Amino acid sequence: MASAVARTVGSTATPSVLAIVLDCNPVEWARRADEDLPALLEQLLMFANAYWMLSSANRLIVIGAHPGTAWLIWPEAPEHAAEPAPPHRLRHALARGVEALLDLDPPSESPGAGASPRGPQLAAALSLATLRIARARREQPLLQPRILVLHASADEPSEHLRIVDLAFGNAKFDVVADVVLLQPQRDSLALQQLSHLTGGLYLSADARSRARLVFFILIILHMYRSSRCSSSRTSRAGLSAEEHGRVEFLICK
Repeated sequence: MASAVARTVGSTATPSVLAIVLDCNPVEWARRADEDLPALLEQLLMFANAYWMLSSANRLIVIGAHPGTAWLIWPEAPEHAAEPAPPHRLRHALARGVEALLDLDPPSESPGAGASPRGPQLAAALSLATLRIARARREQPLLQPRILVLHASADEPSEHLRIVDLAFGNAKFDVVADVVLLQPQRDSLALQQLSHLTGGLYLSADARSRARLVFFILIILHMYRSSRCSSSRTSRAGLSAEEHGRVEFLICK
């Protein structure tokens, strides 16, 4: 019965390409409980399996953002298509890629007293996500494009202008960017603008929300179907976990 349902869903659902940008800042994750990151990765694996069951044509991309670089974690090689794969392959690739990024030392700098550590290179990760999405859409023009940013670190001011530029570019090509903050005590001006300009969601996830992140993400994808009409935006806005007020458009230099 379950397999029959999966085949039915996979045959009728509109295919999409989703690029997940994962914060792999070793300084930030070192501050957290040891089980936080493994629990998040397990949620991502559960989501990936469900996402591929929705449609055999769905394409998944995972990119890790580190303070010194941005890496393509999935698919395993740049020349590979981001098509469904056995769960153990994705598990291995995700664990290997995240571990490698966490083992990288942050960029060597000599910050002054009290200076904050650098945040991840989100602009580079978003650029890579945009390029991979464009490649997938050239191969399958009907794919619905989406970006999901899972962000844990503080904002990096030097990234702000580039992220906003990318937001305008993605909006032009109908790429929706949703943002989930994994640190509810912080806010991100750049990512708030990214989600606003592309018609996406900007949400904060506390510990309870992170424990059921897989269901939350699936709801987000279900609410956005074939177009970016105003009614679709209204439906997505109803998913917001908290009210963030008006969007600030101050550019940090």
